[in-house]
Amino acid sequence: MRRPVRIALVAVAASVLAGCTAGPVALGSPGRAPIFDRAQTDQDVLPDDVPDDGYVAGSIRYVGEDSVGGRYWVALREDESECIIADATGAGDWAGFCARSGLSGTLLDGATVEFATAPQNLDPASAERVGDAILVERP
Repeated sequence: MRRPVRIALVAVAASVLAGCTAGPVALGSPGRAPIFDRAQTDQDVLPDDVPDDGYVAGSIRYVGEDSVGGRYWVALREDESECIIADATGAGDWAGFCARSGLSGTLLDGATVEFATAPQNLDPASAERVGDAILVERP
């Protein structure tokens, strides 16, 4: 009697754990920044000197350059968090910020960076817009 119960418990545990495994990251999910809806291009590859922080390679998108030469990319992680990857000065001073919602980060030069589709602390009317995805405000 105990053996069938043990087998049943193992089967239930295996099916529950199978539902928790990481699958492919859904780029065009509702609520996700629209930049992830477009196809990836050759320009969307991160430079070699960017630290590998678990970004999903197929999710990386180049956003653009701001008025002082800062460069910006966005990406997803396996845990579905959205990330902003920034080189604030254009000199390889990399910073990356990731969150599931409410993403706002401060770069080494004091600039605040956020997704334009869901600003947390920046006013879209006064912040610089980089591409269609990022807001930047410098002190």
